[in-house]
Amino acid sequence: MQNEIKNNEKIAIYTEDKEKLLDISKIAYERHASKGFMCRKKDSRYNGKFIKPWIECVTCFVINKSNNKVLVEKRATGEINPEELDLVSGHVKSWELNRIAMIRELKEEISMNGYDRTQLADKLCFLGKIDMDFEKHLEDDKKANLRCFATVYGLLVDDDYGIEAKDSAVEEIYWYDYDEVKQAIRQSKFRFPYVSENEEQYEKTFQNLDTLIEKGNFYISIEEYKKIYLSKKERGIVDEPGIYKRIVKSITVPDER
Repeated sequence: MQNEIKNNEKIAIYTEDKEKLLDISKIAYERHASKGFMCRKKDSRYNGKFIKPWIECVTCFVINKSNNKVLVEKRATGEINPEELDLVSGHVKSWELNRIAMIRELKEEISMNGYDRTQLADKLCFLGKIDMDFEKHLEDDKKANLRCFATVYGLLVDDDYGIEAKDSAVEEIYWYDYDEVKQAIRQSKFRFPYVSENEEQYEKTFQNLDTLIEKGNFYISIEEYKKIYLSKKERGIVDEPGIYKRIVKSITVPDER
């Protein structure tokens, strides 16, 4: 039943230059991801053209403040890139703010017992955006029919209490030194495609992550986030009641969406 619900969840499909085309079910997206599809959106410049779809995803560096270790997942058999190393990651549903999606993934994949959703909303720090085309991965065994605009977050935790592998997509979790994780990502040892096209995005994200670890935060104007919230609301995107109030108070950056 749970898998059936997940397969019927709606996700937004985009072109490579971030034009939204439509909302489709997750299972329909997985069919189109491998072979692409013909765009039938009449007001799009892609109408009548064959495209490979992009989606929005989120990923998070969960860092233990006591020892600067980063939580790393080992992906389960049957998932995209099985047994590969990953951060806490997942897709954004068509109705979600990216921050809401990240909170959901943290709860689903590693429990985060001891943290409620509003606490996570306050603690998550936006670090950057990375365009990831998994077909371009340098490692053949990590190539996949997945293209996503990834929003990257950082989350500082006091210790590893209440954090455990929970979702069926996660086989096991480990804690590795922060510098080791960065180097492993640069060397394509993670499932993420670190290639010349997105190297600058990665390195800027790493710089922001360094600041977060050094200073304990990485924030800018709350007014910018309110603009994002209002933009989403005007477009009719619904969200989970009760969390918006706290999230709008969170200080974050305008590119988060």
